[in-house]
Amino acid sequence: MPGQLVTVQVGQCGNQLGFDFFAALARESGREVEDESALRPQPLHQHISTLFRETPRSRGRDGGRSCCSTARAVLLDAEPRVIANVAARAAPSAPLSQQWQYTDTAEELQRVWKSVGASGSANNWAFGYYRQGEALGACALEMVRKEAEHCDRLSGFLFFQSLSGGTGSGAGSRISELLRDEYPCSF
Repeated sequence: MPGQLVTVQVGQCGNQLGFDFFAALARESGREVEDESALRPQPLHQHISTLFRETPRSRGRDGGRSCCSTARAVLLDAEPRVIANVAARAAPSAPLSQQWQYTDTAEELQRVWKSVGASGSANNWAFGYYRQGEALGACALEMVRKEAEHCDRLSGFLFFQSLSGGTGSGAGSRISELLRDEYPCSF
């Protein structure tokens, strides 16, 4: 059985790329489920648990509980609207076989937004690394720990972040250092 990956999405760029990544996986996985009768190989559908976990949803229309795929992801940004927009777009109108969601993270990030201010780092790597990275660091480690507890075997991390700018590159660099120190065998 393959291990699981926890995706860390940092900054506006990282969160948008991560959303597109998970949307494409869900779309392709849904196609594989629909094409089951075509006797095609289904590599994505067989290994979808590497990046998604099944979580129970509230009662469905038929009165029974249904499941939804939840991305094994941690969304981080200094701007609340970025995370809210990405989380709200997570396949609400997709066909049932392609629906997925993110874990609700707003509660953990509220205190960070209060301490740093709910604004970006204005394309400043140093501000992202030293100011936002320090503030997001403990919160990021806690959120990753919670997501890692849902894994049977944590194989590693998949980072989505920008390479230039502020929050994605600066805070992303800081958070990747913290994760490397905290999870040396999975990094």
